[in-house]
Amino acid sequence: MEHKEGSDRNQEILFPPKIDDYVGEENLVRFIEAFVSILNLIELGFTHAELKATGRPSYNPADLLKLYIYGYLNCIRSSRKLEKECLRNIEVMWLLKKLAPDHKTIADFRKNNADAIKKVFKQFVFFCKELDLYGREVVGIDGSKFKAVNSKKRNCLCEHPFGTIKRGLNQGYLLLKGLKKVGGEIGLTMLVYNIRRVINILGVSKLMEIMDIAKA
Repeated sequence: MEHKEGSDRNQEILFPPKIDDYVGEENLVRFIEAFVSILNLIELGFTHAELKATGRPSYNPADLLKLYIYGYLNCIRSSRKLEKECLRNIEVMWLLKKLAPDHKTIADFRKNNADAIKKVFKQFVFFCKELDLYGREVVGIDGSKFKAVNSKKRNCLCEHPFGTIKRGLNQGYLLLKGLKKVGGEIGLTMLVYNIRRVINILGVSKLMEIMDIAKA
């Protein structure tokens, strides 16, 4: 008996002619594409959403927003790691139509669009309310306390309000500094948290049907 062996790396093979063939109908990237397409990025205040008559062409903020939503859903928050995904991840290639922005462009988008990203989170909350997915019967406040190794006067530290959700999503430490920038980062975290919850309830196919109705 022998071990299983892969194909010869030099053997010629025929891949599917379309990149769309690699992405299944239930793939999450199809929902990301549909959701971002119904957003009015100009009204939300994204930079470069409104085209100018002169100057060098910029990346569409819709593409960068899709990249970040995909990244946060897959626990990839670093701009350098997202840059790599654009070159090797077939789902990201489909989502961005093979665009490959550099890490600085990716990082600047999150840093410069904090307020707009928070508005996207609000838009999704309103979307969920329209679907009657929120009962709005319970309000939760994170008031946890954790012991720390320090003086007796400071032997308990209050947990950060978003700490529990961040740990549950494997988000790790915040990458940005300053209240405004951190607000945008938390906005992405909460957005993908809600997306995951809705998909667990409805599934991708049902959400796609709703998105088609919203576009009409």
